[in-house]
Amino acid sequence: MSDITDAVLEQIKDTELFKDLIEDAVESSEKVAELAEAVRQNADQLAAAVGANRQTAEAIIGNALAIADVVVRQSAQNGVNSASFTQLREVIATETQARVTDVTRLEAKTDQNAAQVTQLTQALSDETQARATAVDALTAQTEENTADVTQLTQAVSTLDSATASRFDELSGKTANASGGVQNTAIALIQNTLAQVNQQVKQSAQYGANAAGINRVDNVMADATKALSESLKALDAAAGGNTSNVTEFFESDGGFQSGIGDENQLTERYGKRPGCRNYH
Repeated sequence: MSDITDAVLEQIKDTELFKDLIEDAVESSEKVAELAEAVRQNADQLAAAVGANRQTAEAIIGNALAIADVVVRQSAQNGVNSASFTQLREVIATETQARVTDVTRLEAKTDQNAAQVTQLTQALSDETQARATAVDALTAQTEENTADVTQLTQAVSTLDSATASRFDELSGKTANASGGVQNTAIALIQNTLAQVNQQVKQSAQYGANAAGINRVDNVMADATKALSESLKALDAAAGGNTSNVTEFFESDGGFQSGIGDENQLTERYGKRPGCRNYH
């Protein structure tokens, strides 16, 4: 029976229909990969454009610490152990802008361990914009282990746009493992375009084994069209084996054509040494 089945399968593989099915599967997989990469890049570029990332949060804190005046400072030390509380504040009003910044920092250190909490709030108004910012950063570190939490929230209004953004990141790391979650949400409203985007990244790694989930949801509308996109990508790699699943949903409505289009594309890809499978 097995020999008969193998013979039938071999005959099927030689048919044009089977070859067309394989080609369609490969083309569909490549299309999903291209769409997924475009959606991811757009989300990353939007986050960078509005400054919704960890680098922006760190830069805001660094700039504030450099220019703000110390209002309160308390500290205690016993040998290598130390604790400190610092509050900095800056209030400025010039012919072109008004700005107030408040920073609070708590630090505790022993010989090998350290913990730090930094909170910043800032309100700024000038001739072209009004901006409100809040940053929270928490760090705990022992000899080999580190845990961090970073939150950045901003509301910005300019002469031609209004933007609200939030960035959250949780991360942990030991000698052998690491993991984290990033959540970025942006609402960008302009005179000619409304766009809302949210991206969530989850990752876990132990040695050479790693797994991740990346999800992007995007909606936008202008005078001629409306578009909604949803991407979910799962990746896992262990022992030389990799597995990927990508789901992409799109709904596109255009008033010019009067036609609405809905697409659902799913790619499942598993790879082992010397083997490629599409499902």
